[in-house]
Amino acid sequence: MPPVPVPPEQYLVSMITQLRTDVDGIATNQQTTLTDEIGRAVVNIGLAPASNPAQYGIQLVNPATGGQLAMFGVQEDGTVSQSFFDGNGNLRTKIDAAGQHFYDGSGNQLVTIDSMGLHVWNSSGQEITRLDGTGLHSYDATTAERVRAGHLASGDYGLQVTDSSGNTEEVLPAVESFAANVISVTSTSYVSDGGPSVTAVVGASGKVKLDASAQLESNSAGDGVYVGLFIDGSAWTGGGGSDTTALLDCFSVGGQTLATCAVTVVLAGLTPGSHTFELQYRHSSGTNAGEFWNRSLLVTPL
Repeated sequence: MPPVPVPPEQYLVSMITQLRTDVDGIATNQQTTLTDEIGRAVVNIGLAPASNPAQYGIQLVNPATGGQLAMFGVQEDGTVSQSFFDGNGNLRTKIDAAGQHFYDGSGNQLVTIDSMGLHVWNSSGQEITRLDGTGLHSYDATTAERVRAGHLASGDYGLQVTDSSGNTEEVLPAVESFAANVISVTSTSYVSDGGPSVTAVVGASGKVKLDASAQLESNSAGDGVYVGLFIDGSAWTGGGGSDTTALLDCFSVGGQTLATCAVTVVLAGLTPGSHTFELQYRHSSGTNAGEFWNRSLLVTPL
């Protein structure tokens, strides 16, 4: 026997009754659940079960275990978030107004991406690495910065390492220059005659190692020739002897005297930033020309 058709008005009454039942359920329980074909919950709409603090929205559920897979909702204080869980119901990723947060299986936050950059945390909740607009930073257990790669305090870009006492050293490019040609100088004051000169960036330590060498010739007994150092156009005055600007010198003891000289010095107390280092030359008496060739200058920031 064919089914007896339900009068349209009875069908409408049935729908309204069911809708009222659903609405009453939501109003009473603040939640409705969608199930699969065998009655297992797959989606909760409204108040998420066991949420603390209370969260309202759409919750996706693993029908096999009952554990939540994802939650898209809002808390009573207006905080909106999206949360994603692993197969065991452990929170692994959360996106909210503060940023994106990633967790391990035990609920410890591992990585955060926010408006400040990318943060990496250890299992104790301490930030150990940050990537932001100035570069990559690494911190020790006291939260002190120990490594920075990127934009440094000196204004240049490079790598900076700091020990537990706060001493810093930057890995910055060494700069060198070489001039092979022979120059003749009679001036008793220092003159710039082809340098060489180099421009190097000094790190936060204010220190550089400077290596200078040259071949020198003095042609008259008792006369001397000098290689002096100038920094940003001003004479260095840290040398010993009667000429504190001199890095290298050669004196004739009985006529023509040749010498190959080299020196390494560490300069400290420099202002961090860019500086120009130059070799200049002079003769002690000006009577006979002194000669200089194979002149070399190497500056290594420390």
